[in-house]
Order: sequence, then structure tokens, then C-alpha cells
Amino acid sequence: EAPSDNRLRQVSVAADGTVWAVERSGVILQRDRDRWRPMPGAAVQVSVGNAQHVWVLNGGEDIFRWTGAQWQQSPARLVKVWAASDGSVWGVNRWGNVFRRDGNQWTEMPPGPIEVSVGSAQHVWGVEAQGAVVRWDGHRWKRVGGEMAQVAVAAAGSAWGVEPKGAIHHPGPRES
Repeated sequence: EAPSDNRLRQVSVAADGTVWAVERSGVILQRDRDRWRPMPGAAVQVSVGNAQHVWVLNGGEDIFRWTGAQWQQSPARLVKVWAASDGSVWGVNRWGNVFRRDGNQWTEMPPGPIEVSVGSAQHVWGVEAQGAVVRWDGHRWKRVGGEMAQVAVAAAGSAWGVEPKGAIHHPGPRES
């Protein structure tokens, strides 16, 4: 059982089975076999690419990476973060600007989505403010057709999508 009667705000699961969560109170939890283990710090969001790529955001828009022993702050101010198993990390700030982690720095990307999903460096999808689905082609955001409220993409590129009215699509949006 998780502390606080399982009142989770959010959960993130990686392809290797790593599971982390954040309680509504901000407590960060790591799944350890059959139980939840409270971790240091407080957060509003967690994103797990794998056991070595765990990122959290706190309520002050600060971002941290788990080193395996402690949280290491990253020089960025974000409101959302997405991590992939290959180490790719993307984020969005409060003004809707999209950033990609390049080594130890954050690079601002061309405008486009307000929501992103990162399966790997080659599979980055997003949803624009009006619902248009986009995919990063390595240089720019390319509209791929469809209108979604949210997309999720796996490391191999398999995409799922949720329409504004709640219908789920798999495979999700496809490139035109």
C-alpha cells in the first residue's frame, strides 16, 4: 500500500518496469517489488525513462534528476517533463516553450506542441494547443493529421492517442 491511502496524483512506468509516483501531497514514491518506498524531496510530476532516467518537477518549476542516491537540480524552469529510456528528456515551460535536454543543457526547440511524449530521441510526438498532432522530424514539428487531447509514444514508435471526447486510438495518429 502507498502512504496516504493511495492518493496518487500521477504515476510513471518505464519499459524496464521501473515505477515511480507522486502523491497529491507531493510525496515522491518509488515502487520496490511489492511496496511503495517514500523518496526524499517533494514533486508535482515524475517521468521515468528507465531506472537510470528519473526526473521530477516541484511546485516551483524546478527540475531534478535522480542520481541513484539523491536529486540533482537541473538549470531549467519547467511545468512538464518527459523522459525516455534512451535518456532523451523534453520539457515545456509555463509559456508553452518546448525544450530538449542536450548533454547538460536545455535547448529551446521551435514552437509547436504544448504536450509532448518522448519514446526515444527518434520518436517525439506532441499535441498543439488546438489539438493538432505533431511529430518531431529532427529539425521541425510536422503535422501528422488527427486531433487529440493527448498522445503517448513508445520507444519503438508505437503511438496511442486520446481524442478530445475521450476515445482512445491505437495505433494512434499516423503520419500522412
